[in-house]
Amino acid sequence: DQLTALSTWSAATTTPVIALALPDHTQARPAECTQHISEKDCSDQANAYRRIVEALGRSGLRWVDGQRIYQASGRPHFMGADRDTGHPTAEGHRVLASGLAPLIRTQLNTTGQQ
Repeated sequence: DQLTALSTWSAATTTPVIALALPDHTQARPAECTQHISEKDCSDQANAYRRIVEALGRSGLRWVDGQRIYQASGRPHFMGADRDTGHPTAEGHRVLASGLAPLIRTQLNTTGQQ
């Protein structure tokens, strides 16, 4: 699959790759999902995110769970409401960047890149 191919390319070229799994906005805090959408839609979104996480886990890539970054921020619903539930807002980007920065910094220090 494409994720495994990316992992293979990363290893062959020694180019570090860190993948980011992004949940739909209602999955940032799954326990609160039904306050926003139907139980069926919540279940469908949770299943879709689970498949993404499982695929990343099998891929061999180093990856980060965006759901955990959102949960750690204490403010879960950063995505673009009903118009665009798959893309972070400006605040969501800042939260993700803050969560990713230490991991990227560590990766760069490990590989000797600046």
